Amino acid sequence: ENFLTNFEGLASLKICGANDCFVSVLPLFHAYAFMATLIFPLLIGAKIVYPRTMKSGELISIIKESSVSIIVGVPELFNNIFKAIDEKIKALPWAVKSLLGLLTALGWYLRKKTGKNILRFIYRSAHQRFGENLRYFVSGGAKLDIKTAEGLERLGFTILEGYGLTETAPIAAINPAGKVKIGSVGKALPGVEIKIIRADPEGVGEITIRGKNVMKGYYQKPEETSQVIKQGWFYSGDLGSIDKDGYLTIRGRLKEMFVLSSGKNVFPDEVEGYYARGSFVKELGVFFSEEDRSLKAVIFPDFEGFKKSGQINLQDRIKWDLENISKEMPSYKRIMGFALTKQELPKTRLGKIKRYELAEIYKKETTRSGARDETEAAKEKNKILHTPAGEKVAGFLKKELSIKHEIFALDHLEIDLGLDSLSRLEVVSGLEKLFRIRLPDEVLKEALTVYDLIARINHILFTEGSAEHLDYEGRESWYEVLNNIDEQEFEDIDLEPGFFNEVFSSLTRIACWLTFKVSCHLKIIGRENLPHQGPYIICCNHSSYLDAFVVFSSLSGRKITQTYFIGSKDIFNLPYFRWAMRMARLIPIDPVSETVKSMKAAGFVLKHGKILCVFPEGQRSIDGEVISFKKGIGILAGELDIPVVPAAIYGTHIAWPRAVKRPRPHPVKIIFGKPLTVQEILKTKHVQAADIHKAVSDRLRQEVIQLRNQMRE
Repeated sequence: ENFLTNFEGLASLKICGANDCFVSVLPLFHAYAFMATLIFPLLIGAKIVYPRTMKSGELISIIKESSVSIIVGVPELFNNIFKAIDEKIKALPWAVKSLLGLLTALGWYLRKKTGKNILRFIYRSAHQRFGENLRYFVSGGAKLDIKTAEGLERLGFTILEGYGLTETAPIAAINPAGKVKIGSVGKALPGVEIKIIRADPEGVGEITIRGKNVMKGYYQKPEETSQVIKQGWFYSGDLGSIDKDGYLTIRGRLKEMFVLSSGKNVFPDEVEGYYARGSFVKELGVFFSEEDRSLKAVIFPDFEGFKKSGQINLQDRIKWDLENISKEMPSYKRIMGFALTKQELPKTRLGKIKRYELAEIYKKETTRSGARDETEAAKEKNKILHTPAGEKVAGFLKKELSIKHEIFALDHLEIDLGLDSLSRLEVVSGLEKLFRIRLPDEVLKEALTVYDLIARINHILFTEGSAEHLDYEGRESWYEVLNNIDEQEFEDIDLEPGFFNEVFSSLTRIACWLTFKVSCHLKIIGRENLPHQGPYIICCNHSSYLDAFVVFSSLSGRKITQTYFIGSKDIFNLPYFRWAMRMARLIPIDPVSETVKSMKAAGFVLKHGKILCVFPEGQRSIDGEVISFKKGIGILAGELDIPVVPAAIYGTHIAWPRAVKRPRPHPVKIIFGKPLTVQEILKTKHVQAADIHKAVSDRLRQEVIQLRNQMRE
């Protein structure tokens, strides 16, 4: 009776009919799959396709060949579908993406206002992969990520999210076709009543369900039954709210809800939904840390996507995204720490995260104890450590990185060993000298683990035809890199700006200064500390897109046309920017994949007596505080023996914060300190030669912090 009542409620919505074709990809011993992909299609006379394989490529071909019109699945399936399409869109040329973005915005507006779905035609190639007959995706079993739901709808697909439990046979609510509300699980099924009890001021409370679809009880467990069925109502243990239109939104599980010391309630599913929007986050699980009474997260990154992007500093990139997202959220819902894991998060068969296991994973990953992976695959990979090359690599890494615990083959170079782009280059250079071989530049980007490094070295040492790599003297030292520069490599950099450029730069500087003076009451302190001519480096903190313009506005005389800036190629290397970059003396570099080239570009302008403005943090600070400096500033100053002018900017983190689209008026100050030589920087330090670069960058950071604190007082 439970199942038949559920079928009758679904059938009355007329979402599907006898002409539809379902594909069965979920285990039928779950009530959700049993009803949605067996009982329901059979009783309406529809067809069911049972695929011979679950491999994504073959599965999609089967769906197309079989004219499937309804795909029922769990959120993970639809996350993967959306991600695959989204990655192809991101790989399109910039001009095509821009046009597609405009068409999508128009199509999305029309779809919301009129119900007309022209997006199906805009993204016709994506729809053709599933065949001409696909009508709906249906998601259940766990909460669907809003990003995925809206993303698929913007691609012209229709996804119906529903809600229910085994105890309700199983469907209690579903989004009606044609009236989908993204983020909601829809309205109560006909014949089903849903009520929120003990609601808080925001309308969130426990979801209770009544109807003929509700079970009589747990088999031979009267005590457990009495706890969940009271006066005909089933107490689900789920938390949710119902809006004025009758749509139910799930907020989380009652037993998983975190109650903070402030009395605030936090729902982990909701927090996960926000933070899962971060780039290269494949899975994210949130838990409440009893140790410091805060929210923490365990993240399984999208390693493949990150590798394809050509970037290296995965941890920094994920942290950057999470900080941006945090700015949009109330403070009590913010993640206060995260750990990256190389394993998928533990989940139930229906894809729900086993939250009770997250704290242990977090502890293991943050202690970096070198815990052994005991899987058979890991044991097999670890055999490479017992080869002659493997033993030498492991010994080199332990000594070079001062690692006390054992190194394993699947240790991630960044997550487990803490390498960034510069230290990765230094490790590769050291291994080249150790083995007297030349490692291809791709190793810098493509080698993710210790195993990858050893395998590449073994390949060069023992593969026929690789003899040309042997007896390699090793890469140049930083001194050699910066003092042996091929001038032709940087012939695009204009070292002698002409009259027109000087006039243009002066007028632009005046315009910038006036803009900042009027809107931000710009105050410039210590400009007399800037030497009249180069070479020297202006070393400044970074918290806003405005920072470079503030520095530019603060220059005077010939310093305007003698000062060069290094910027990210992702932002500035666009066709319509190139002429402006040359005029503005901005050098576009990818500081991750072109580490050596970016250092050479900096050395090139300095060796020609110019002024170079750098932001050693490598990224914009989220709150204006000065974060750690990259070692590159220490390398430039130390190896070229160039004086450095520390500078601090205050106020731009409020005028144009990192997570905000547009600037706003707010007072801004900049202060320039006195030039410092490397000898002056290090005169109170007693460091070994290998530590000099880091010591210089650390000391410069302290100088910038002191200057910034002066402006606060």
